[in-house]
Amino acid sequence: MRRAYLALGSNLGDSRAVMSRAVGKLASLGRVALRSSLYRTPPMGPPQPWYLNAAVALDASMAPEVLLETLKNIERE
Repeated sequence: MRRAYLALGSNLGDSRAVMSRAVGKLASLGRVALRSSLYRTPPMGPPQPWYLNAAVALDASMAPEVLLETLKNIERE
């Protein structure tokens, strides 16, 4: 098992639901060992909605390259 620390963020649609789905998908990859609270932060740059952010520690057995590709696929969803 390897531990990966992931930063999550959303400012589109129902961000709370987006974050919940993301954590659920991460749990399917391994064990979500730690999860922070949700935090709202202002956007930087052009006007846009505020962000909802969190951090997750994920214990997974896949190789780092495979994990990265899998995480990119989840992000695209």
